[in-house]
Amino acid sequence: MNADNLPNLEPSPIRVNRAHEFRRRCSAWVAVLVAVVPAAAFGQAGTARPKDDSTKVIARGKGLTVSLGAYQRYLVARFGTVFVSDMIYELLLERECARLGLAKHARERAAKLAAEEPAVPGLPVAQSRRLRARNHLHRLRVAALVQKFRDPNEKQLRHEFDVQFGVDGRRVVIRQIQVSLIATRRQLERARKRPASDTEVATKAKQRIDALRAELDAGASFTKLLAKSDDPTTRTLLQSPRFRDQAGFVPNYNYQRFGVAFAEAVRKLAPGEVSQPVRSSYGWHIIELVSRKTTKFEDVREQLVHRYRDAPVRIDEDKNLRERLFRRYEVELDVR
Repeated sequence: MNADNLPNLEPSPIRVNRAHEFRRRCSAWVAVLVAVVPAAAFGQAGTARPKDDSTKVIARGKGLTVSLGAYQRYLVARFGTVFVSDMIYELLLERECARLGLAKHARERAAKLAAEEPAVPGLPVAQSRRLRARNHLHRLRVAALVQKFRDPNEKQLRHEFDVQFGVDGRRVVIRQIQVSLIATRRQLERARKRPASDTEVATKAKQRIDALRAELDAGASFTKLLAKSDDPTTRTLLQSPRFRDQAGFVPNYNYQRFGVAFAEAVRKLAPGEVSQPVRSSYGWHIIELVSRKTTKFEDVREQLVHRYRDAPVRIDEDKNLRERLFRRYEVELDVR
């Protein structure tokens, strides 16, 4: 039996309906397949193979021979144009980078990165490195092309500014002692053996926060009173010798968490000052402003531009690049 005479292997409706899931589950194996195919199989910068070796026998058995051409037809019938599209994308990335003079040393860098990583389980070391190098090469070329044409507008730069330097350039470090309405309700109900009304909870929570503020006024340290905070993160950190110093801090506070009244109280404080009790939807808070740093947008604008352009490639950017290259090179898939 010769594999060239195998019946037509058209994909069944079940395969078509499950194409997306099948592609996801087989993607790792396809990556392995691509990694072991010689580079010459794809030509140079998108050119055709220099010779036709579709009759080359790639497998033999008792009464069986399989040619490269038969295998290619099988792959087309099994996967359709899904991975042909991926292969073309790789070729277009190479061509576009060459045209623009980008990622000139990407191949060497990809090989170096691959050599520093452990082998893929189940693959020989050389084959594993080819696979990893190809993946790194793809990532480096995509990054070079995407980052080349990133042009952030003012809104995007302002967003980066707020994230990195705090809203409007005001980065504050704060700690808080919290009296939670939920925790107060639990305390009341445990003590009284009956449900507590909202009024009873609100009254008790106010009494608790006023008592804490009174202790501070009497000379108690803010750090010592953190042990009486209802904030669960604070209580957890206090139990850890390694992270105890982080207890009470509100990470990356951006003037939004805990509401408007909390933000206004923070703005009024000078470094080292402690607020009066502040109400929020969570309950009550006493805030300590540890530090405040102000940064001007104009002073860091260029830094923000570079940060934005050098950021990792997003999924939507990769997809848009693929579509743009296919349009630019007028790619048409005709695999039958």
